[in-house]
Amino acid sequence: MILDISDLTIGYDKKIVIYDLSFKISPGTFYGIIGPNGAGKSTLFKAASGVLKPWKGSIRLKGKDIYHMSRRELACTMAAVPQFQEAFFPFRVKEFVQMGRYPKRGRFGMLQSSDHKIIEESLLSMKLEALVEKKIDELSGGELQRVYISQALAQEPEILMLDEPTSHLDIGHQSIMLNLIKRKCLSIGIPVLMIVHDLNLAAAYCDKILLIDKGKVFAEGTPSEVLTKRNIDSVYNTSVEIIAGESLNYPHIFLKPDTVIRQ
Repeated sequence: MILDISDLTIGYDKKIVIYDLSFKISPGTFYGIIGPNGAGKSTLFKAASGVLKPWKGSIRLKGKDIYHMSRRELACTMAAVPQFQEAFFPFRVKEFVQMGRYPKRGRFGMLQSSDHKIIEESLLSMKLEALVEKKIDELSGGELQRVYISQALAQEPEILMLDEPTSHLDIGHQSIMLNLIKRKCLSIGIPVLMIVHDLNLAAAYCDKILLIDKGKVFAEGTPSEVLTKRNIDSVYNTSVEIIAGESLNYPHIFLKPDTVIRQ
């Protein structure tokens, strides 16, 4: 087991946001976390990536509590890409991506030929070879997101964590982004934890899905097991239709206009 979160309780200013939440991620799994606004997804991401310390429970990475690991040790094992990032200095794309090697070499350590090979592979995996000399403050949102993920891959993590990697991207760039991530990570056995709002993207790309509501686990399982009409109607307070068939091996969710369920 790569990531094991057990009985996690966490919040802010004495207000609990996540209650006794547990799940596990095994190697080679594309694991999605979904839920309505305010369900606790971002709080869970911060805790799982070592930013926010739990009040109760444990977060274990390869059997070791992440809060007993040094920042460098954690960065050598886990790569996390938050939803909102700012590029404060106009690094060139290749310079920015090679910073992903710092946990392995140290900030002032000399990069070896093996490091350069990993950097090149990370750039290629996100289709950035034509942009290596561009400055990151000149990139589009989709290009910049691919650069952040390329830097994360350059860390050679044993798990990749993404908070809304397709936010603000059009449908074409969403598909490109997730295809690249899944092809690269699963080809080498790196599990992916992805926070995602779009239920159809979760259905299409995730092997397993955790649906949380009000800080608690509502359902966990395959897309077909979790993305049911009953679950979605209950958690999202709306009515949907779900289509699946021989030509579609995962559920597809359609919103029914003007059908907000009144409580």
